[in-house]
Amino acid sequence: MARLSALRVDADAIEHGEWINPGDEYDGMTLKVRGFTDAYFDSYNQKMRRAAVPFNGDASKIPNATARAIRAECLAKEVFLDVAGLECDDGKPVDAAKYRELMLDPNCGALVIAVQTGASMVGRGLALDIEEAAKN
Repeated sequence: MARLSALRVDADAIEHGEWINPGDEYDGMTLKVRGFTDAYFDSYNQKMRRAAVPFNGDASKIPNATARAIRAECLAKEVFLDVAGLECDDGKPVDAAKYRELMLDPNCGALVIAVQTGASMVGRGLALDIEEAAKN
């Protein structure tokens, strides 16, 4: 039987962020992200409503590219906080400002997916324990 304690989340971590390993495919890159906060959903919903105006308010008619751009913008603004372990092809480290900028580039969708994946992990006991990871 499920235990209530296993279903609880850390609301403070969701609001303030945690360092997350979004997956092995990111080769050691870690992200500090918030969870999906009310601010994220409020921003996303407001932008989607605005984008739906030319379609008589029907959000299902918003072109996918527009919806994807809105999602990336809201994740960059409301969820993403910082990045570590990522460098440009020239070896220079990618900082938070550059990562946020790249999230808006349609050619960098994997960076958006990493933030989205990380946000779903925050507050659920899946945060990256930096000290523990360093021991391994």
